[in-house]
Amino acid sequence: MSTLNVIKPKYVQNIIDKFCVTIGMLPTSYKSAMTYEEQIYAIGLYLEETVYPAINENAKALAELQNLYLELKNYFDNLNVQEEINNKLDEMAESGELEEIISNFLELNSLIIFDSVQEMKESDNLIVGSTVKTLGFYNSTDCGGAFYKITENVEPDEITTFALNNNLFAQIILQHSMNVKQFGAKGDNIADDTLFIQKCIDLVNNIEFPNGIYMIKAHDENQLIGASNHNSPLFLGGLILRSNIALNGTNATLKVIPNNSQNYNILRAYNVSNIVISNINFVGDTDSHLTEAR
Repeated sequence: MSTLNVIKPKYVQNIIDKFCVTIGMLPTSYKSAMTYEEQIYAIGLYLEETVYPAINENAKALAELQNLYLELKNYFDNLNVQEEINNKLDEMAESGELEEIISNFLELNSLIIFDSVQEMKESDNLIVGSTVKTLGFYNSTDCGGAFYKITENVEPDEITTFALNNNLFAQIILQHSMNVKQFGAKGDNIADDTLFIQKCIDLVNNIEFPNGIYMIKAHDENQLIGASNHNSPLFLGGLILRSNIALNGTNATLKVIPNNSQNYNILRAYNVSNIVISNINFVGDTDSHLTEAR
């Protein structure tokens, strides 16, 4: 047999014995009755039809795999990755594709974070349509952080919309619930917070007052509505409420800025409805009135 001429084991008898005992191609009792020549033929047939083709096929597959590995290894050994990257970037830059990709990423997917509104205003790398976030209004820990959309052709009020260095503007992104410190109120028992809180009331339905004492201008000489019974002008002031809003405080106080008027308002709610006020203290200027105590 041709297969036996190719495979020439050194100890044929040992192979025959092991084959007869372990392979189990035929019953052992039957093998014991086979002649030596018949056993040799059976082994040869098994090697020819089963073992030798498998060896050849595996050898071919192994050789092919080895050749592919060597080819791939040779490719990477000779590949200058950085040069390929640089060439591709140069090509994209010349065609304008790189600029477009960066622009689209900044406009649609980026979120630039600043510590404060002032830091955002000083930035000169923002583009129209991008979104930015501030961690605070005056500093990163004052609870005044908010999201802003970069836009153009709007009027800045320095409360919700700010002029940037590159002739663009940052406009606050309004949400259903916001706190007054996001609009610039300080709650430090010193600064006049009236305008900042009023802006929040005008634009937000659920107004939060974080911990603090918020000073309110309760008397405004620019808001004259007529004369009192003593022929003295009656000046308005305070915060003007609108319908369908809620004011919620967390250890918060609205305190009147000392004035010399006999009439003032901390809150004004005329012809409105559905207003909820909770957990907010109100303090007048009885102990600090600029004229004799009332």
